[in-house]
Amino acid sequence: MARAGKRGRAAKAVSGWLLVGWLAGAAWAAEPTVSEVISLRHRSVDQVLPVVQALVGTEGVVTGIGHQLVVRATPQRMAEIRRVIERIDTPPRRLLISVRQDSERDAARREGEIAGGVRIDDEARGTAAPSERTDDRGLDAVYSSGDARLRGWIAGRQEQTLERNTQTLQVLEGSEAFIQVGTAAPVPERTVVQTPYGTRIVDRFPYREAATGLYVRPRVAGDSVVLSIRTVHDRFSGELHGGIDTQQVETQISTRLGEWIELSGVVWEASRRASALLSRGQEAGADRRRILIKVDELR
Repeated sequence: MARAGKRGRAAKAVSGWLLVGWLAGAAWAAEPTVSEVISLRHRSVDQVLPVVQALVGTEGVVTGIGHQLVVRATPQRMAEIRRVIERIDTPPRRLLISVRQDSERDAARREGEIAGGVRIDDEARGTAAPSERTDDRGLDAVYSSGDARLRGWIAGRQEQTLERNTQTLQVLEGSEAFIQVGTAAPVPERTVVQTPYGTRIVDRFPYREAATGLYVRPRVAGDSVVLSIRTVHDRFSGELHGGIDTQQVETQISTRLGEWIELSGVVWEASRRASALLSRGQEAGADRRRILIKVDELR
């Protein structure tokens, strides 16, 4: 009986606490709300709105335009909102954005040709004259046997180019900056050339620029910076006449102030072959490009 009495008293106590909690919740839910217009001095509504929306609660509403917030919330929450806005409505920092492009290009070319003829009745018949060489480095060879004579040559060339380009731009924290970045790639071009020895097809791969824009919005937290990046990228489609496709990508990265961080690495490889009667050529190349970004605070 004593145990049963204790259980009964405990159950009543728990029920009492539950009732008190429910009444307190009902009183909180029934608490009236107040409305207030809060003017921002340094930040825009777009920068402050996400923070305030998390504080108004289910019974509150917040809207705004320009540099004014219209808030409806309970008095207790309104006081907290004013304290938070006072902390975050500070002058935006002046930042220096640096974008660096590193480009390393390798190119190699090999070509060769054979020409010759056979002498019959003191006249040259069936001859094929060699074309002009495009490189003075290489190897020449001549073979003769009776009235037959062959001549050939082979040459090669390899080049390497290193380039580095850095752009800088000042921007206020929270504002969006646009940076134009050029991307070069080989575009195939084919032409037909008439020579005294017949028709020749010439394939060329000249470089063509495609514009890539970076929209960067930095936000600083301590000694770190969060970068919201939106890219508009013109990409070569690979068509014979060099078509360009446009695509957009949005991303967010975090880094420390004053440190370089790589945005992307692009490697293209192109090779081409051209062959005609008694001649052959091959060219290949690789272009490695990196885009890096760094944010410094200007004091």
